[in-house]
Amino acid sequence: MAEKTEQPTHKKLQDARKEGQVVKSELIIRGLQLLTGTLWFWFGGQVLIVRLQDAMAKTIEYSTLPFEQALQRSFAACAEAFVHLMGSLGISLLLMTLFASFTQTGFLFAPEKLKPKFDAINPVNNIKNIFSIKKLYSLFRTILMVILLTAIFVHIFRKYSRTLVYLPHCGLSCAIPVAATLASWLLWCLIAFYTVFALVDYLFERFQLMKQLRMSKQDIQQEYKDTEGSPEVKRRIREVHEEIQNSPVSSRVERSTAVVRNPTHIAICLYYKAEETPLPMVTEKGAGQNAAQIIELAQQFKIPIFENVPLARQLMTSTQIGDYIPQESFESVAEVLRMAMLELEERQLEEDELEEDLLEDEEDLEEGTEEAADNEQAEDEERSQKSTAKTSTKPHLH
Repeated sequence: MAEKTEQPTHKKLQDARKEGQVVKSELIIRGLQLLTGTLWFWFGGQVLIVRLQDAMAKTIEYSTLPFEQALQRSFAACAEAFVHLMGSLGISLLLMTLFASFTQTGFLFAPEKLKPKFDAINPVNNIKNIFSIKKLYSLFRTILMVILLTAIFVHIFRKYSRTLVYLPHCGLSCAIPVAATLASWLLWCLIAFYTVFALVDYLFERFQLMKQLRMSKQDIQQEYKDTEGSPEVKRRIREVHEEIQNSPVSSRVERSTAVVRNPTHIAICLYYKAEETPLPMVTEKGAGQNAAQIIELAQQFKIPIFENVPLARQLMTSTQIGDYIPQESFESVAEVLRMAMLELEERQLEEDELEEDLLEDEEDLEEGTEEAADNEQAEDEERSQKSTAKTSTKPHLH
């Protein structure tokens, strides 16, 4: 089985997304929910106290009524306060949960995730999942969170234990503010704690997903073949392949992108065009006299030629005419094609510069010809004027 060492392609990530496999940290959602609740109580605490006081005052007021009537009205007053307060808190938490999920995954609709999977009830798979790295990480994370949170809370309570002892003797006027301050410290420590752990958890989830979706080079090559493009592009690729198979040697060499040789015994012609071939392919190859003929034709057609003994031998033994290059040749062929493209670009620039020079020479020649014609015309006019002048000054005989 091929080793999966390559990062997933864009298509692989899109397919995984359709199946609901995305990077998502539950700790980020919980941390933002905790922050939302804290801010809600922080800014709406006064409203909460007023609502509760009104509900208690109404309950005391209704106590003079008959029992059933007092119970109904008291329940209605408490329910009204509860719905008003908890409703706004619930809506805030819901919106924050949606926001936290959307920022992590974007808009995601994965019906494949809802389909029943029989692997989920397989006892062997379940046992493997119990001892998987993700489960062990979740267990270790939970234990570490409990230990650290306990240590933080114990430290805060020990530091302010003397203050807490005197709260019963302080009265409500100072006990409630002190307790609220202590509770706010605990909440903000908890939020900071969640922030750090949520960041670590998100990075771990991303690492796990990328590791799970890793691909081998064969997988990438196969995906390339499966997604070559539209039917028109696929048809064009087949036509190119057939043309290479059926065309004569000179045509196959002429359409090559580069030639790899060893130095004179082996010659391999390579062809690559992004919109026509998913991978570089061998258009012609030969050894001995055939190799010499290929090199001569390549020089005639100005095809870039590179000497690479290991690559030439490898392609000679592992490919046939019309085959895509094998996986082990990817890097070497990519380097050859890169140098070929650079050489072709330099050659094109030189040809463009030469063409510009020729055009400039032609323009200069035309300007010189026009100037000579103008000078000749001016001389003719000058001679004509002199001749006219001599005729007018010549004496006439009567």
